[in-house]
Amino acid sequence: MMDRYIELFNPTTANSNVYGGAEVLSYTKTGSVWAHVVYKGGKVSEEGMQMQNNQTVEFYVRNAHPANELTVSSFILFDNDKFNIHYINAID
Repeated sequence: MMDRYIELFNPTTANSNVYGGAEVLSYTKTGSVWAHVVYKGGKVSEEGMQMQNNQTVEFYVRNAHPANELTVSSFILFDNDKFNIHYINAID
């Protein structure tokens, strides 16, 4: 059931007027779509004397225009939390 509203953001780069014209990465909102959200099992591990908490979440969206532009450099905003994209599966 597509009952959650998510926002999609894609990276954009521009040359900065300071720092010698260095490339600056920012994100622009591509669109918002309805999605089915499934929380998978998470894990807690210790890396470099710091606790790391990983929660896997799967987002299912229809073949909509904003979703077609997503890459693994994009991110999803859902419930005011930022979710990085690790892989994209397209199903025909």
